[in-house]
Amino acid sequence: MVAVGFAPVAYWSKTRQVPAFPFVWGMISWVVTVSIKFAIAIPLNQPFLRVLVLSVPSWLASLLYNSYIGLLTGVTECGLLFLAVQCTSLKTYGFNQIIAFGIGFGAIESALLGVRYGLGILFAESSQLALLSVGYLSVVERASTLLGHTLACALIFYSIIGHHSYLFWISFAGKAAVDGLASWFALTHPTATRTDEIGLYMMFALLAAVSWMGLRWLNRRRGEWSADVTAGGVIRNLAHTRS
Repeated sequence: MVAVGFAPVAYWSKTRQVPAFPFVWGMISWVVTVSIKFAIAIPLNQPFLRVLVLSVPSWLASLLYNSYIGLLTGVTECGLLFLAVQCTSLKTYGFNQIIAFGIGFGAIESALLGVRYGLGILFAESSQLALLSVGYLSVVERASTLLGHTLACALIFYSIIGHHSYLFWISFAGKAAVDGLASWFALTHPTATRTDEIGLYMMFALLAAVSWMGLRWLNRRRGEWSADVTAGGVIRNLAHTRS
């Protein structure tokens, strides 16, 4: 999991000649947004779930709670990141720097979870090591999630650079859906069976494929959006000069 996090950093940095700063800013952005998410989730999640369980039918409680989990991720990891990019010089990044930022955003999460998982194995009793196969699933999950983070960040950047708000909402909806589904699965499947694992492998493969195609689509469109921004700037400058 640690290698899954940092191998793409090394590859993108070397092949695209990207300096360390975009990766570092991506990592810092993950730490800040996820810290804020946890600061909200830790005191509120369980009380909110108890209120739902006592107030509405179980199916509705599950729907509302998992929707809340997804929306919390969307608001923090997408909404706060949008504000950070909009209000700083990050919005001047080019494509390679944007991808580096997204890789950094996902890499730090993968590395930290890998360290936590590794320490768990190190101090586990021998009888618990039978669950080690789940670790391979975690590696696949991290690889697909890193691609998802990279796409989500890139969509947010280009929603600002190209002035296309729908790109932000695609990012928001995608992250909310993924975390909402993850919450539902964790609540309904506390112990994953072999069938569950196979289904998860398929979902992670789908997430990776969609993210990869989305990044390729952004790569094809980025020149068009940059041209739109340049043309818009020329028009505004001409209008200002005439006035």
